[in-house]
Amino acid sequence: MEFTYDKNTIRKYKNSFLKGELLEKGVISEHIYQSWVRCRQSNVDAAQKVLIREATDTQTSNDILESSRYFRRQSEYIYQMKFDLLSNIGVAVFYLNRKLSVFSKGGNRKLLDELKSKNLRFSTNMSENLVGTNAAALAIQGKKPYMVIGEEHYADALSGYVTFAFPYFRTFPQSKIFLQDAFINMYVMPVELADDLHFSVIRYLGSLDFYTDPSHELKDLMSEFNAKANHSCYILLDQAGIIMDVNILFCEAFDICQDMACGKKPEQLYPELGDIMKRLYRQEKVKSSSIVFNSLSAGKNDFYVDAMPITKDQKLMGYIIVLTDSRHVQRYVNRLVNKGAYYTFDSLIGKNRDFELSKRMAARIAAGNSNVLICGESGTGKELFAQSIHNASDRSNGPFVSINCAALPKELISSELFGYEEGAFTGARKGGSMGKFEQANQGTLFLDEIAEMPLDMQSVLLRVIEERTVSRLGGSQPRSVDVRIIAATNRDLIKYIEENKFRLDLYYRLNVMRLDLIPLRNHIDDIPLLVDHFIGHFNKSAHKSVRELEPRAMECLMKYAWPGNVRELRNVMERCVNLSVQDVITLDCLPAELQREQNFSPASEEFKTPTKPDHSEQDFAGRHYGSYEEYECRRIVELMKKYKGNRTQVAQELGISRATLYRKMKKISNWN
Repeated sequence: MEFTYDKNTIRKYKNSFLKGELLEKGVISEHIYQSWVRCRQSNVDAAQKVLIREATDTQTSNDILESSRYFRRQSEYIYQMKFDLLSNIGVAVFYLNRKLSVFSKGGNRKLLDELKSKNLRFSTNMSENLVGTNAAALAIQGKKPYMVIGEEHYADALSGYVTFAFPYFRTFPQSKIFLQDAFINMYVMPVELADDLHFSVIRYLGSLDFYTDPSHELKDLMSEFNAKANHSCYILLDQAGIIMDVNILFCEAFDICQDMACGKKPEQLYPELGDIMKRLYRQEKVKSSSIVFNSLSAGKNDFYVDAMPITKDQKLMGYIIVLTDSRHVQRYVNRLVNKGAYYTFDSLIGKNRDFELSKRMAARIAAGNSNVLICGESGTGKELFAQSIHNASDRSNGPFVSINCAALPKELISSELFGYEEGAFTGARKGGSMGKFEQANQGTLFLDEIAEMPLDMQSVLLRVIEERTVSRLGGSQPRSVDVRIIAATNRDLIKYIEENKFRLDLYYRLNVMRLDLIPLRNHIDDIPLLVDHFIGHFNKSAHKSVRELEPRAMECLMKYAWPGNVRELRNVMERCVNLSVQDVITLDCLPAELQREQNFSPASEEFKTPTKPDHSEQDFAGRHYGSYEEYECRRIVELMKKYKGNRTQVAQELGISRATLYRKMKKISNWN
């Protein structure tokens, strides 16, 4: 399972928070946001590159030292085992008392030295009002495990790390200082190392501390945390590959008691682990390898396996294997990829009668489970409608996965849609990879520009739709998938069928529920609403305070035919907001071609295009071309001249990918 972390998005979000700007909800977890609020109220320095350290009085220092000595005596074996493993995987651990002062540390020496330079060391206090948001501070408040990733930390000093903290209570009957106290285990790793294997090892080691004390008050909470948040089975092996320990989740998933598992080799119990063990014996690390266990009493079960040898001073100490049920991985992927479905029917702006009819039809389609075909010109909002249908359906808690069939080379479409096994082709990732169908399981798969899918892949797609199973490239094991397909096109599929470019049987499979979207020129009366929306949107990103368009500029927009539809209007408004020098957008902020088409005065010299294109290629109002394809050809020729052949800029202005632009340019190779 791949770990995903969008540093730039969270950093930008935090900067907006620090500036006091209004923030969109859902970008970060609520407990992180509330911690940021508390940090701001406490005047914590978010820009601190080195953690602030408070002066420690004599009594506090003595308490810290006593905690360290007694705790080490009680847990010496656990300490040493953990430190060896953590050192091997590049992780550090810090032990903190109830007041969040560090009284012990261990793990990777290089990382400990690096953190020491940032003042994370013996006696450092990790209180939220001193060093900002971190996992230890959240854990002591919430009395449960927490993880904080990278830029989620309030202080810059910790923004390059992941902190993962477990709280627990212990009774110390022989202690001279206290009878009972709370402690925190805080694990720290660089963001670059963060992946499912590291997280699983940390959860496993965190659970060891809970189970070493039978009277632990949070044992049930830890079991619940492992069951709900981790879903991973652990196998700890000695140097000879003999099982030393397994966790409760392993026993439950594989229907075996701990005594039956310990003392045996994994491959003896489960032959499917044979290849994994061979790689471990060769001292190889295994990452996210997919295995189907056929020998389980509950039937076939898919697991993802992460495994690695444990070494100390280049000497082999043992091995650890982590198995994660693919169903739980799928739920994780669902939460991850479903972030792409932002739009709902409330996001679709327009009061025009025909547009409202399209929304009502889409809402009725959302209530079903049949495949959908959305037809409309480029820029009419086909993906926005697709996302809205998904979010209004019973599949809204599942993933929304989209793929542009025209943007992928023919050679990659199969592996993207259906996935591949390890070694399926040169450059294939170890452990293989999920395809879009598997990612979209129990959700929605959006196939944009379906008309551009090669004929041979159309037949494979048809089979998957009919059988509801996929086989990865290079594999033979069929995998069941439950996916609703929403396809979209700006082409006349009937014409494509007549020209043998599209399969008739696939058309019937997709065209169960059809939604036709109207072009913007058919709901011109919605332009003022759309303009207001886009002005508000781009004011935020451009840090402007534009209020409206002057009447002549609005008149120009209302008279234009908008062959690029809402996407073109959006691009025009982005340009206008960025070019405006006052709070009202004036006529000369509009692109010159819009003004020329409507016989308005030419744009001011400041915003004029350098050269005036030949009038024979200037029919951009959508009234003089014989077909939409002809308009596209003329528009591309004009933009190629405007940007002096820079295809990237042309693609950006058209709102399409470079691959789509190359494909369209093949059709106009004679237009020179």
